Amino acid sequence: MAGDPLGRLQELLERCQVEVRGESLGSGFFVAPGYLLTCSHVAGPDAGARVDVVWRERRKQERTFEGTVRAASPAPAVRGDMWPFPDLAVIELSGRCPDHPCVWLSDVVPAFHTPLVAAGLSAVYEPLNPRRFLSSLSSRGLQELSSAEGRMLVLDGEITQGMSGGPILSAVSGRVCGVVKAARLQDSDMGGLATPMRGLRALDPDVYRRVIRAHDRFHAADSAWSKMADRVAGEGADGLTGAEERRLLAAIAELPEAAGSHEAAFLSIASVGTQPPDWELLDRRDVFTELAARDGEADDLPDALAYAVDLARQGSSGAHDRLSDRVVRAARRLGVSHAVRQRLRHAPVRAEQSSIIVRLRPSLLDRRRYHVMMWRYEGADRVVTAGGESEALSLGEAVAVLAERLPEQISVMGGVSKPGLIEFLVPREVMDEDFSNWRLWPRWSWFLLGHKQHVVLRALERHEEPELHAAWVARWERLGAGAVGDVLSCVCGRDGQNESLLGACFDNDPRLGALALAGSPLAPQLARVYDVAVASGVPVMLWQRGSQVCARSSSAECGVPGPGTCLTNQFLAHARQALATTTVDQLPERVRELRNEAVKLQQRHHVGDRLVILWDDPGRRIPSAPLVPTDEGVTA
Repeated sequence: MAGDPLGRLQELLERCQVEVRGESLGSGFFVAPGYLLTCSHVAGPDAGARVDVVWRERRKQERTFEGTVRAASPAPAVRGDMWPFPDLAVIELSGRCPDHPCVWLSDVVPAFHTPLVAAGLSAVYEPLNPRRFLSSLSSRGLQELSSAEGRMLVLDGEITQGMSGGPILSAVSGRVCGVVKAARLQDSDMGGLATPMRGLRALDPDVYRRVIRAHDRFHAADSAWSKMADRVAGEGADGLTGAEERRLLAAIAELPEAAGSHEAAFLSIASVGTQPPDWELLDRRDVFTELAARDGEADDLPDALAYAVDLARQGSSGAHDRLSDRVVRAARRLGVSHAVRQRLRHAPVRAEQSSIIVRLRPSLLDRRRYHVMMWRYEGADRVVTAGGESEALSLGEAVAVLAERLPEQISVMGGVSKPGLIEFLVPREVMDEDFSNWRLWPRWSWFLLGHKQHVVLRALERHEEPELHAAWVARWERLGAGAVGDVLSCVCGRDGQNESLLGACFDNDPRLGALALAGSPLAPQLARVYDVAVASGVPVMLWQRGSQVCARSSSAECGVPGPGTCLTNQFLAHARQALATTTVDQLPERVRELRNEAVKLQQRHHVGDRLVILWDDPGRRIPSAPLVPTDEGVTA
């Protein structure tokens, strides 16, 4: 057995195995110090429930511990039906954690006819005294079941009662790739079903991240399993060895939290045309393992190593330095040191800002009623629908639907305390809705949406008229990296500022890309100004909610709009001063700061008081049809 790496792994597998006494009697196995994995139908579906865990440390040495269910799949709606996907539960041992080994997990689904070894309890030979049992199985691929939201792994071989919740070891990779779920027929060798290890991501995301990072840290310090797995798999000639992978994953687990979409990071590295994984990416390690499983290349580097390089160059902490060191060591063995050094030297690419896009679209039958739709914008090629479009609603009903849906989406994007971008795509008649002062969190009544988040408006009319896009893009690009305050111009719609004159001014002056409206676009004189500006491609407008056209002296006359100073519009003067060093990219954050300054200073006439911003980046488009299927929510 000493010279047989698979035999050694089977011994380790048995040492990681436990007996779980919860809703039923079944198996489980250690995945991280103090944490074990089993089936939900074994442990029970209730987080916080107590179970007994029996670990046979040695053949004749048995220890019993109390465990707490930290996350579990729900029970079936109809008692007696098959438990729905993923039918998994995470249990944490209470009290002092014993010194135990942990299996090494793999997200890779075993190929057809891959030889497997399952471990669990069996009472086949001693009905009154279940014992550890190893069973030789093989994979028959994934099977989609009508009762499951994810696909199950189909197994050939003998699965006995009591093996549910037990680990499945791949004899090809040397890693645990699944969890035994059910036998097709008891007391037979007709096989059954297992949950692929990726199904662990379908549980509570916070529990998943805590467990999987503890798993990676364990294997960074304990090389026993990975050494045997490398011998089983014969890895290392063309790709990362198990030892290199576990060291990289451990370094990734130490990195500080950062904003950004994991799916966007995956797609930025993967080959063009690659589809996102079926299972959600909840952590950086998921991106790494999915890229490693696909074995593609990016910039002459293995995709997973390219991703690790990008993570290493995103900061200067000790964790980033350790990751960089491990990347360089792996690159040296793979003969790609030059490519890694080049990639490490490049400055980190600023990720496209994620956001929530909300659309209020008037009904074709009655413009006083609105359809509500929401997306999570995670990149130009990743716009995820966040619930179906609502039926036609009154404005009050539409606002209520948004107030109900938004907090959940803000939580997905990082939480209320992390300033994020929220884009309201609305028609002109809704432009003065008080979005920035919405109170969406009853527990914190002083939390105002536009004071916590970057709340901006966008012109619905322009998004629905492709003919208007060329001028829009040109003016946005013209704004560039210069200060918005330098180009901010006033328009008021008075005197000769009719549609024809305004249109001619916009056509002849490409500098007119940022406007300080002399009042609300709902004011009759400014409504036509707003319409011409939108049609002419003006991407940035500022005004104070509910304000009328500014007062002026009897001798003053409003001429054509341009960069000159308006003698009567104090809002323009204050806005220019406040935005004297602000670029267009910085504008949403600066407006949030100004709103908070107005509250802090309690100045009614502060430029941040009732401040509204139309900030319409033409690169941030919603799809004409969803790029990905609706993944949450229901029609309101």
